Amino acid sequence: MLRSHRLFVIICCASLLAGCTLLPPQPTPTLRCQLDGSDDIFLFYPSMKMGESDHYLLYQQLKGLVVAVVDKRSLRFNRLTSLNLTSSPYPATLLSGQCRPQADP
Repeated sequence: MLRSHRLFVIICCASLLAGCTLLPPQPTPTLRCQLDGSDDIFLFYPSMKMGESDHYLLYQQLKGLVVAVVDKRSLRFNRLTSLNLTSSPYPATLLSGQCRPQADP
């Protein structure tokens, strides 16, 4: 089961990266994102962006152990945390929610 889960993640990430550019053509604002069913909020900074396609923004955190895909139109996101790839006992988790551009201070 775990092996098929990893394969699924690899295939999904590879298919997203295939349509991504290495140098994004336009700047992206900081995104303020809230998890569905929770008050938890976190930020995606432009420096975390790995690339983008016509429809998606791709972010990474913790040197790639956390990957997030944000739909450009709806700003909905899926965030996959794969700490199980390290010696950590925690399983992979998939979170979803809604982002919006962070207001300037």
